Amino acid sequence: TKSEYAGILKNNPYLDEIIEFTKGQKLAELGIMLRKNKYDLCVDLHANLKSHALGFAAEPGKILRYRKDSLKRRLMVWLKIGLDAAPKSVAEKYLDALLPLGITAAPGDLIPEIFITAEEMKAADEFLKQSCIEDTDMLIGINPGGNHFTKKFPPEKYAEICSRLGRKFSNAKFIVFGGENDIQTAGETAKSMSEAPVIAAGRTSLTAAAALVNECALLLTNDSGLMHMAAAVKTPVLAFFGPTVPQFGFFPLGKNDKIMQVPLSCRPCSLHGGKKCPINTLDCMNRIDVGEAVTQAEKILNSVLKK
Repeated sequence: TKSEYAGILKNNPYLDEIIEFTKGQKLAELGIMLRKNKYDLCVDLHANLKSHALGFAAEPGKILRYRKDSLKRRLMVWLKIGLDAAPKSVAEKYLDALLPLGITAAPGDLIPEIFITAEEMKAADEFLKQSCIEDTDMLIGINPGGNHFTKKFPPEKYAEICSRLGRKFSNAKFIVFGGENDIQTAGETAKSMSEAPVIAAGRTSLTAAAALVNECALLLTNDSGLMHMAAAVKTPVLAFFGPTVPQFGFFPLGKNDKIMQVPLSCRPCSLHGGKKCPINTLDCMNRIDVGEAVTQAEKILNSVLKK
């Protein structure tokens, strides 16, 4: 795995070794190293040019690959074909790659897992205490950033949702997540909020962010990696989808998770989002109703509070 993501796997008890692919490392060097290990089986869950090259270079006894369905996704974007089909999660497609080995999985096995250590949880608790978050507070996470502009739900809409939830739940406190590239967006979101949130954007590692998300009763999020990390720590999410659609397979898998989206003829407009809206409206995000989002968030929070 790429070095920047290795932390997510470091505590996984099912892994014997994590081989990091560092920035600037030559693919051929990694391939030669893998070949020396003489693997019996390679399971390729990327199915792209790099992973094909590595699989060829490693010379394992057998290679299994997941079915990426790249053409199907592109037809959804180009011709809007296949959007009526029930979405199949990428997690399920990953597991389908193991069918030749006789391995199957129940729906409950599709939820990803992140293993957080006691030390990491203690550090998260300390971070929250230093941020004046009490044990009696109900923490709500906000993830307004992302790598693509068109996948970002407007900061002012996040702020309005949080303001209404704050009036509804007197013990609600808020924390804004994001990477170093999301610090500006996090600041814009916080500035628009009626009550100053805790800013975690740019201040945590991936595993530290996962530990903090684990402390949240709900995560309000764009279609992003943190959305899936929330599912992995069993924190429910309210996710905002714009240029992308669940039919691509990348949707939250928790039983209480909810997706907010607007049915528009222009959706989906891209596989991963973009720098600008192709028709200069960003209606897919701007037309998501704040009131309905608050209603859905309340339903999720009430179901959590009943437990």
